[in-house]
Amino acid sequence: AIWVLALVARPYTWWRLCLVAAMTAGMVLAFAVPFLRTFFALRSYVAASDVIAVVIAAGAGIVLTVFLAATGRLPGQRDRGGARQAGDPAGVP
Repeated sequence: AIWVLALVARPYTWWRLCLVAAMTAGMVLAFAVPFLRTFFALRSYVAASDVIAVVIAAGAGIVLTVFLAATGRLPGQRDRGGARQAGDPAGVP
């Protein structure tokens, strides 16, 4: 989910980077603080399951990024003529 947020937040500005960092910190805290783990009903760590989940998530992130880049839909990506895509802020490199 953090990777999808990072893709959608492109082109990066200071506040978008702060948003991605805050969401990442919140996710880490939710897993690290026992009260938050209980509140969000997160299970105990099981190394094998966690490794499998991370590998699957990384693979999905790579496939999504490659697909969006190949189809020209990656947010913040310039088209072949060098122009910004519709919806991108003007003047942001």
